[in-house]
Amino acid sequence: MRIVHIEAYYPSKLGYHLSYIAPYQKRKGNDVFVITSDRLWPSQKDYESTLRPILGPRCVASGVYTENDVSTYRLGSFEYKVICYLRGLRRLLERIRPDMVHVHHVFWNPAAIQTALWKPKLGYGLLYDSHVADYNTNLRGTMIKNMVSMGFQLYVSPLLKHRADFITAIGESERDVLCRELRLKPEDIPIIPLGTDIQAFRFDAQRRCAVRQMLSIGNEELMILTSGKITRDKDIPILLEAFARVVALGIPSRLVIVGNGPEDYLGNLKKIIMHNEYLQGKVTFIGAVPHSDLVSYYSAADVGVWAGGPTISIREAIACSLPVIIADNTTCGYAYSGEELVSRGNGVRFPRGDAYVLSEQLVMLFRNDRAREHMRMIARRFAEEELSWDVIADSYLELYKEALRRNHRES
Repeated sequence: MRIVHIEAYYPSKLGYHLSYIAPYQKRKGNDVFVITSDRLWPSQKDYESTLRPILGPRCVASGVYTENDVSTYRLGSFEYKVICYLRGLRRLLERIRPDMVHVHHVFWNPAAIQTALWKPKLGYGLLYDSHVADYNTNLRGTMIKNMVSMGFQLYVSPLLKHRADFITAIGESERDVLCRELRLKPEDIPIIPLGTDIQAFRFDAQRRCAVRQMLSIGNEELMILTSGKITRDKDIPILLEAFARVVALGIPSRLVIVGNGPEDYLGNLKKIIMHNEYLQGKVTFIGAVPHSDLVSYYSAADVGVWAGGPTISIREAIACSLPVIIADNTTCGYAYSGEELVSRGNGVRFPRGDAYVLSEQLVMLFRNDRAREHMRMIARRFAEEELSWDVIADSYLELYKEALRRNHRES
């Protein structure tokens, strides 16, 4: 099968969705290509503050590259805010002649519209996925956004629904948005979640010792970790409040925050720490690190905590045998509950925004070594059986095959 993945912004070194799906599908014997833009991130400001130290310049030369062992075409592009138009996309598709086109991100994506228009002529199967949920993207809220969304519903949605073989979501919240904005039924939207590289992410005792030594964290101290992009929706102040309660009880512990975010927000967090005697000297900001280095921090930690919106970091931490505490986001009106991520008993949830309950859970895990070790064992098995990118990539391959069978019957 000749498969083309189209994603406007593809930072291949960061270990996102496409970085794993495309190489795995190639290893399964398919001819796989990635088409993307000559840009690495949709926001110049965010890129400069968080990713440039890792990835280098945001704009790269157009051309053909080998990224994650897959032929990657970086096309010249035109950009307006988060909307990115790829120049020469049709000519390239005509040259590759794919059996299946997988467009990543269906909303506000010119490539989604273009591939729908060209499908009858070029004869490929077509699948869209969506990562947009109310907790991470506001498709409305301003006059311009409302106008664009209304136009999308009236003119674009019917075309996409008619031409797509499948429109998928990575979770229930994302499916809810698709139902609302494209007026689809939930049963018509397969959910294929994000996965984890279980080969790269596994517990490493040597790395654990190295990181704890580097951070001067003793064996008797509980290392609490959170990671990912540090933004307001991650509820870091709630985590700080809960952690301060733990320290106030005299429990030897440290909080390590891995990731970067807007400078003004990070400054506010540091002010919270500076004005709380229990937090001073107990919280360490690591900043953004290469994706391959995250396994060292997950291995070093005793408990991973994500107090706010969901992130792929949770799955990677689970693969490293780390017990997790995550927010039940239903308390803030979100459909996402996170229940599936702790369904095996590898962690617990708390009501989002409740620092007291979070602190109680941290204390419970600190005082119960056997519970932590049991969660560690369960976590790894859970990752291998359900969270692996191989499992996720196979799920997409099954949909591709079904799409081609449908098109063959119709032709």
